[in-house]
Amino acid sequence: NLLTKYFFLTAIIFFSVVQLQAQVTLKGTVHDAHTNEPVPYASVYLKSTGYGQTSDSAGNFSFRVSKL
Repeated sequence: NLLTKYFFLTAIIFFSVVQLQAQVTLKGTVHDAHTNEPVPYASVYLKSTGYGQTSDSAGNFSFRVSKL
């Protein structure tokens, strides 16, 4: 039926566009404010996205998020 074919074609196009949504990687290093030394295993939180991570043993962190 033509309506069913149209629905599935629309769904495929929609999900293709969603997959093409731009991604951006945010990287950084957590440093102590007084000593400027890297802070290992610090909690890092992106308030606007709700994503949280822990920095690695060298204080590095990385987030991959959708570009808004």
